[in-house]
Amino acid sequence: MAVTIHIDRMSTLETRERMGSLRRLVREAIVSGVDTDNWDLVTQALDESELPQYKDHLTDDEGLNAFDLVLVERNATAIDKDKVRVELIYENWTDIEEDLDDPRGGFVTGEVRSNIQQKTSNLDRFGTQVVVAHIYPAEDPNHPSETLAQGGEFQYYEAQRTIFIRGIKQTRTPWLIANAIMGRVNSIPFSGEPATTWLCTGCTWKISWPGKSVGGYRQNHYLMNFEFQHNPDTWNPTVVFIDDVTGKPPINLVQGVGYYQVDKMPQADFEAIIGSPLQGG
Repeated sequence: MAVTIHIDRMSTLETRERMGSLRRLVREAIVSGVDTDNWDLVTQALDESELPQYKDHLTDDEGLNAFDLVLVERNATAIDKDKVRVELIYENWTDIEEDLDDPRGGFVTGEVRSNIQQKTSNLDRFGTQVVVAHIYPAEDPNHPSETLAQGGEFQYYEAQRTIFIRGIKQTRTPWLIANAIMGRVNSIPFSGEPATTWLCTGCTWKISWPGKSVGGYRQNHYLMNFEFQHNPDTWNPTVVFIDDVTGKPPINLVQGVGYYQVDKMPQADFEAIIGSPLQGG
């Protein structure tokens, strides 16, 4: 006998409403025709693919404004030798406490950190070369009364942001996702900043729950963590001509000749790989 599943959509066992919004809903499903009279009757019933699964949203087929209700619990009771009653408990999405070891799905910014780092530069904030000069006294044996100028270098402090994004990816090969993004800079604007200013500095993953086998392959769900560091000067290195006599940049360096950024860092479209960082719970 084929397995049939009947969900009594018109008979709600329990509801809870707060301020005009459904917060909790309990419904009932009857699974009939389970071909066993052993102890695993209820587990076989719960394994039926047509039965609502954890984290499924409640559809509004009956006109209920209840899409934010998510299936969080299923309680099964054998009521005959081939029949199981399943209690389906839905709770409002916003009421479910976020479990960062097993998030509900989508990618969310889990943490933002900012610290101060010391950097070296010879350019001001407009990209103009900094030049310093010195007037030697008349009695100087090498440069009497001469004014000599040279390029200047200086140390400064700059805030550097790090963001951590985590979420669920369904894939057979999480390592390929990591290889496609680790050590790369953003090829297009990302998180409100221009291209090449974000660098992926970390990627970890662990299985969150196993997926179903399709065609002999299993699409598991992985909790993946990505780390990105921001550099407003871009992550491409800058090369500057240095005078081998003074050990400093000479003056009047021409941008694009005497100093320029090297297109070194490999690039990737971060959002295409991980999904939008603003999506999710």
